[in-house]
Amino acid sequence: MNRLSSTFLYLAAAAALAISGCGGVKAYVVQTGGSAYKPIRPEEVSVYAGDIAGNRWVVGPVTVDVVGDANAALEELKKTAAAIGADAVLHLRLTKITGFTNRTGLQGMAVRTKP
Repeated sequence: MNRLSSTFLYLAAAAALAISGCGGVKAYVVQTGGSAYKPIRPEEVSVYAGDIAGNRWVVGPVTVDVVGDANAALEELKKTAAAIGADAVLHLRLTKITGFTNRTGLQGMAVRTKP
């Protein structure tokens, strides 16, 4: 292997590791004018593909991106929603990226079903 090829392979591997990261990404935004709720346990968070009947108070959007499958992403999503006091996540959206690393993303709207 010539020097240019080995340098390219090294740079490609370094870039792939930097892009994939070791863990995942979590993000949430509490809605402007929204209330800050006390954190709850992740086991108390329900997840729905669509909307639900009844009253709900929007906390804000939540998103996670993890190396792993949908179950790992769901666990992280519930932890993230629980940390901001949401007891449900509505309009769940799943994103799968396969390749060098298998990544799963979930996003939805975190809400409170109880004031």
